[in-house]
Amino acid sequence: MTQRPDEQTGTAAVPRATKILVGGDVTVDWNLARQSLHADASPGGGARASWQRGGAALLGDLIRGAADGMPGEPVSVCAPEGPGDRPVAPDDVRHNHSYAVWSRFGVEVGDRARPSVWRVASFLGVDPARTSGGVDEERRRVTDEAVGADLLVFDDADLGFRDAAASLPTGGPATWVVLKQARPVARGALWERLLDEAAERLVVVLTIDDLRGREIQVSRALSWERTAQDLLWELVNKPSVNALSRVAHTVVSFGCAGAVLLSTSGGGDPTCRLLYDPASVEGEWEARHRGQVMGATSCMTTALVRELLLDPEAPDLGRGIHAGVEATRALHRNGYEATGPGRLELGFPRAAVLSAMDAPGGLLQEVDVPAPGSTTWTILEDRCGAGLEATATEIVRQGSGQALEGVPVARFAKLETADRGEIEAFRSVASLIAEYVRDPPSRPLSLAVFGPPGSGKSFGVKQVAASVGGDRIVGPLEFNLSQLGSPDELVDAFHLVRDRALGGAVPLVFWDEFDTALDGRPLGWLRYFLAPMQDGEFRQGQVTHPLGSCIFVFAGGTCARLEDFGRDLGGDDHDTVLRQAKAPDFVSRLKGFVDVLGPNPLGGDPAADAFYVVRRAILLRSIVCRQAPQLLDGDTLNIDEGVLRAFLGTAEFRHGARSLEAVVATSRLAGRSFYERSSLPPAAQLELHVEADDFLSLVQRPELEGDLLERMARAAHDVYGRGQRAEDPSYHHQPFEDLAEHKQDENRANARDIPAKLAEVGCLMVPASTARQPVALGEREVERLARREHDRWMRDLGPGWEWGDPTDVARKRHVAYLPWTDLPDGQKEIDRNLVREIPAILQAVGYAIVRHPSEGSTPDPP
Repeated sequence: MTQRPDEQTGTAAVPRATKILVGGDVTVDWNLARQSLHADASPGGGARASWQRGGAALLGDLIRGAADGMPGEPVSVCAPEGPGDRPVAPDDVRHNHSYAVWSRFGVEVGDRARPSVWRVASFLGVDPARTSGGVDEERRRVTDEAVGADLLVFDDADLGFRDAAASLPTGGPATWVVLKQARPVARGALWERLLDEAAERLVVVLTIDDLRGREIQVSRALSWERTAQDLLWELVNKPSVNALSRVAHTVVSFGCAGAVLLSTSGGGDPTCRLLYDPASVEGEWEARHRGQVMGATSCMTTALVRELLLDPEAPDLGRGIHAGVEATRALHRNGYEATGPGRLELGFPRAAVLSAMDAPGGLLQEVDVPAPGSTTWTILEDRCGAGLEATATEIVRQGSGQALEGVPVARFAKLETADRGEIEAFRSVASLIAEYVRDPPSRPLSLAVFGPPGSGKSFGVKQVAASVGGDRIVGPLEFNLSQLGSPDELVDAFHLVRDRALGGAVPLVFWDEFDTALDGRPLGWLRYFLAPMQDGEFRQGQVTHPLGSCIFVFAGGTCARLEDFGRDLGGDDHDTVLRQAKAPDFVSRLKGFVDVLGPNPLGGDPAADAFYVVRRAILLRSIVCRQAPQLLDGDTLNIDEGVLRAFLGTAEFRHGARSLEAVVATSRLAGRSFYERSSLPPAAQLELHVEADDFLSLVQRPELEGDLLERMARAAHDVYGRGQRAEDPSYHHQPFEDLAEHKQDENRANARDIPAKLAEVGCLMVPASTARQPVALGEREVERLARREHDRWMRDLGPGWEWGDPTDVARKRHVAYLPWTDLPDGQKEIDRNLVREIPAILQAVGYAIVRHPSEGSTPDPP
């Protein structure tokens, strides 16, 4: 063993391995490269074949290269030689032969260094060795060279090596064992031996696709949260693979997008860490860099071996995963190296891969994955749950890339969302559309989209279709069924769709308000879509016409969610009405759906939908940047603090995204580089889209920060103390400066919300010297604002809280964590007193309450 030099002092710190044994299945990788034989020949005019050492031999070469660049004593790497430099033929039955067809692929936009790179166009498969001689020879080599090895690395590709494990070494108690395993995983004699003898020092490396080959149900490319939780549940609970949760570490690679690290220690429950690229999910990065490569898992394995080599006692496998993904991307980006010119040979780009491994950047983010069963867990909550308003403000000013750093954000053309539910739904629909347009069948792909009026239903699906369909999709054609008078007019619409489909492209067809009534019959239009959806044809009289390939998008007009579809029909005869309308038959023909949430809180309850402000911020920035791009200074959007506060904080946009867009469109922004308060439309016009008093009071609200906020927080605390002493003379009032920081923050939050409370009842907070007619709050206003205060308190606590005994520190519990209607009157009185004392709090800092000057604001009797 040698020592790892300490990064700060250069002195020896931790014992390091000096001998690594690499063994396993060796392949001869045949690279069949398609190319032009002559300069004037057409592409694909010829081909050249070359071979390289693959499998365990390639892995050994990579590990040797990584070890050679490390400080300290030389590291001995004993790895299989494979065929070496000896000539080898495809019919040599002693070897495993793998075959892949390679082609030149264009590189991503911006890379001007090379016009194209060599990547795999298709894998042809593996021709296994027909004798056991090679496996027996490798087994003897591993057994002989294992003496004194500090680190064992096995490459198990299910080509015979796993079955020859009867006498293989597993090392001593301090020897790490790394097992790179291909499908079927967690199976074979080698696996059983290592699990029995070396589980506490075993690191297993595999890919998610190899794991899915064992009847594992893990979602693909919906959201990082869903994928990580699916994987954790399967690894812990599925009998066929749950042994993977009992070894020291299991690394499941998602290729160029990230990995999951499952670790156990001390016999406790396994911990799960997700390392992910927030800008893409599984397969997205590779889809932007066409073609495939060979050796990606060997890159990840080598990066992990480096960490075990550097610090056997406390290896940083997270850093190894970072380096492994960087190396995998370098492999994919560069492709294989071509040598020639006389004879074209393709080879693994070892130098580029090892260089990327040496300097991993900040590509990946990390987060702990909670136990399976928490369907509401989001990375957005983990990263921003405690400061959503500040996050929303930063999104509008700087964009989501900076404000939501580390948070997965899905982007489809002009659509952007950070909401987990929307991300999963839109990605699911995107996958359906992409699969459909790849080879369109003769019947429609039927989708549904629900959401509140103005939530952006049609916009969202159009952007998804544009991002995955490109010029293969035409349209959209849009028909509002509430404006059609009879089924005959629907037939005319079908003919228009058919005409578009005959052109060879796939029409995108929107059926707006498909859930409207026809001739007084609820959901009366549904029955006329059943045959087109099922069989791809429609009838006109006695003639049946083929509809052709198209995408039907049914946009609901009465329901915010699919689960609410038809729920309010028929009363006690609800099920009968739905069956008569053919609703179950209609729903059964849908292939996917999206519930679009829009810029307002779901159900109008901010406490139940705390992340609406993030959705609103993303939408606001998108609209302003499209309508008034001159307001941008680089990435910074120039907007007044009060205007921004009003957009983000107003209770509701009456018509959802349409209202938000209308307020921006009617603002006086032409020729201006700053969104000023004077740019806003007049109150009467605002009233069409928001509650104008609420909106304008937010614009004019004073900034409660710095000294003013601190003085108000102190005043709130002192007023609260006086009230407590009035009820209980023995109450001991603690000075503000002696409070714990979180208690001071509670007072600050209460003070910061006072202007918003006042705005809700048509009042303003103004300097006392300018208050010509200061007012007091009436009891009805107190009751209304007390409820608001309680909702604010629950919202500020953030997700994850529940009702219960607050002394249980292991749980997020509080006796007041209940809806206002269920709250005991004693707890309600606490909130009422906080509101009643607002005039006293303001008086202490030189402010008073006045009625808003807007028309229609009438006082509540005190």
